[in-house]
Amino acid sequence: MSQSTLSYGQALNEARQMLIQQQYRIKADADKIKSQQQQIVDQSAVLVESEHKMKDQAAEIQRLTAELQTAHQRIAEITTAKEQTETMMDRQGQRLTALQATAAEMEQKLAEQADIIRDLTAERDGLAAQLPTREDEEALASMSDLLAKRPANGKKQKDPAHTGPHIRLAEVFSDGPVQEHAEIREAA
Repeated sequence: MSQSTLSYGQALNEARQMLIQQQYRIKADADKIKSQQQQIVDQSAVLVESEHKMKDQAAEIQRLTAELQTAHQRIAEITTAKEQTETMMDRQGQRLTALQATAAEMEQKLAEQADIIRDLTAERDGLAAQLPTREDEEALASMSDLLAKRPANGKKQKDPAHTGPHIRLAEVFSDGPVQEHAEIREAA
């Protein structure tokens, strides 16, 4: 046998060494594959979780979009209500201005009416001062009764149609107290 040729035992040992190395490589490859499988499982779990998060975020985005649309509608309604309120306030402001002008006119008319009433009251009071008092009327009535009972020549007259000169009350009231005394003296 030559040295270049291997013995049966050496060949078995080399084959055995190769098998062991192959087993180590297979085991290492199996470990790598297990590790890669675990990474794939972990990444799959991350992907599934990410998909769930994306679905949740999509649902949240839809909810927020719906809320935003509702808020836009509410803002539009509020804007419309504000414009209507401003229009109504403007109309009421114009009405208030007109009412204030009317009130000012009425106050002016009231002041004018108060002046007229004051003038009429003063005129009435002046006329009332010229009227005979109750005492004057009673004295005149008493004098008229006295004169009506006494005849003009001192004797009683039988003719009831002629009882002497009559005093007219209208003349007494219109001419005042001085005239009254003169007419009473004439009648006497």
